[in-house]
Parts: sequence; C-alpha cells; structure tokens
Amino acid sequence: MERLKKVMFVNALSSGATGLLLIVLSENIAELFKVSNGIPLVAVGAFLVAFACLVYYASRRSQEKPQGVKLVITLDIIWVLVSVLILITDAFRLSPVGNLAVSLVAIWVALMAYLQHRYLRDGSSNTKNLVNT
Repeated sequence: MERLKKVMFVNALSSGATGLLLIVLSENIAELFKVSNGIPLVAVGAFLVAFACLVYYASRRSQEKPQGVKLVITLDIIWVLVSVLILITDAFRLSPVGNLAVSLVAIWVALMAYLQHRYLRDGSSNTKNLVNT
C-alpha cells in the first residue's frame, strides 16, 4: 500500500500544481492554446485543485476505504477519454501546442490510473495473503 500512497501523492501534487497554473496563468495559456477565453481554463484549474484534495484524502484512507481510490481511478480514466474525444473531434480548435499539452497530460493521467489500479490490486492481494496465512 505504500507504493499506492506514493503514486497518489504524485497524482495529487501534479493535479494541484496544474490546476493552480491554469488558474493563475489562464490568459497566457489561452493565448498559447489559441483559444479566445481563459475562463474555461480557470474552471478546469478549480476542478483540478478540488480533485487533488480528493486524491490526497483518498490516499490517506486507501487501506480502510479503497472505494476512494477506485473513484480517483475512474475519474482519471474519464479524463483520458474526454481528452481523446477533444483531440479526435478538434472540439476547441486548439493550437498544435494545445493539442500536444492535452496529449501529454492524458498520457500522464493514464499512467497514474494504471499505477493506482496496479498498486491497489497488489495491496488487496497482499492483504488477502496475510489473512489466508
């Protein structure tokens, strides 16, 4: 479970930092992404800060309440799927830099989801092994 907590801490830290950057630098990022308005970036940033708090909280309770970890994994998977949809449909007509950023973040989030799932599963099987011995 220690690995799971570490990965979730990294997820919380990266989500929170990204959220704060989107809030503080929304207009600059909007210009870089070639979108007309930074308000949606502020909204995404606020979501990420709240998500970071959820991830951190779930990581501290992962042994007693694995449902929180499962919720985080589900939200990470949804983020990846929405990112792919944005890229495929070109819904926001992002600049190449914007598309690259969305792609890289989606890859990072997919990695977080994979590692969280793996370490949650490994931790669950370790707990079962202890009980069965």
